[in-house]
Amino acid sequence: MTDFSKFKAPFLTIEKIREEADLFYSTYGKGAVPVDIEGIIEFDLNIELQTKQNLFSLCKADAFLSSNCKKIYVDNEHFTKPKNLPYVRFSLAHEIGHLILHKTLIPVIVPTNVEEWKNIVNSFPEREYNFIELHANEFAGRLLVPRDALINELKSNREEIKKIYEVYPKIADDIVIDQVAVPICKTFQVSDDVIARRIKFEEIWHFWKE
Repeated sequence: MTDFSKFKAPFLTIEKIREEADLFYSTYGKGAVPVDIEGIIEFDLNIELQTKQNLFSLCKADAFLSSNCKKIYVDNEHFTKPKNLPYVRFSLAHEIGHLILHKTLIPVIVPTNVEEWKNIVNSFPEREYNFIELHANEFAGRLLVPRDALINELKSNREEIKKIYEVYPKIADDIVIDQVAVPICKTFQVSDDVIARRIKFEEIWHFWKE
């Protein structure tokens, strides 16, 4: 097995990652919310979605991209339960993030099965592995929650947000963001945690007042 102990993650700025996600959305998302990530993967990218038993328990992920980029394996139990849809959708977008952002790395990492993939991941320097995961997470968040669409949702919830501040004038913004993320997440079919993070990462909370 290849020694990944000297592996270095590529340097990508947050602006570059968001640029790539926005380009992908404009190319395949067609302005839709929620983003049809499954349809894009299967019909636009011609990547097969294949369910696999116990995938999450084996590698602590709902999905992972095959080394030839022709399949994305998805945890069968999570994929078939509606309550897990937000997490599966994010995992799928995360894998597409790897495909777009880490093209040069994929041919180097060639596991033949899930168990081998787990062993490879465990051999990466933790800091470098965290970098490539952060890249893919930022891509997935920006793709599934387009910035302009999220701003529009904040504006649509203006009256509800205003009432919270009127009742609790000293309440911390983060607490209100977490509350508002619950109804908004249904629009994007992601978890409320993803919505709260996007609002904070994108620094767009002030738009609800405008």
